[in-house]
Amino acid sequence: MKQIQGDVDLSNLYLKELPSILTNVSVTGNFSCSDNNLKSLDGAPSSVGLNFDCSSNPKLTSLTGAPSSVGRNFDCTNNNLTSLNGAPSSVGGNFYCGRNAANFTIEQVRAVCDVKGTIFV
Repeated sequence: MKQIQGDVDLSNLYLKELPSILTNVSVTGNFSCSDNNLKSLDGAPSSVGLNFDCSSNPKLTSLTGAPSSVGRNFDCTNNNLTSLNGAPSSVGGNFYCGRNAANFTIEQVRAVCDVKGTIFV
């Protein structure tokens, strides 16, 4: 698997989709694709060493394509999510999922993801 050392910041670029070059890539630092017009997370890295932020994408309804593991925090707040399908299987820090179309519960998050930190709904 290819690895990107450091951070990748694709926030606030008016993106409608993520570049496919990131598929099957591991990012050692932070990854942000917040404040865009993403409809899906297809093309996101398969793992992120630190924080993953896909917040504030009003057309995002699913987490399909999200990394399978995030070393620290996972932030999917302020989207239009209706399910947690595709959420990472493990998050080493906190999981933020408030302000979405669905009002998720801590139990729903724990059912799909092993969160080591706090879950903020």
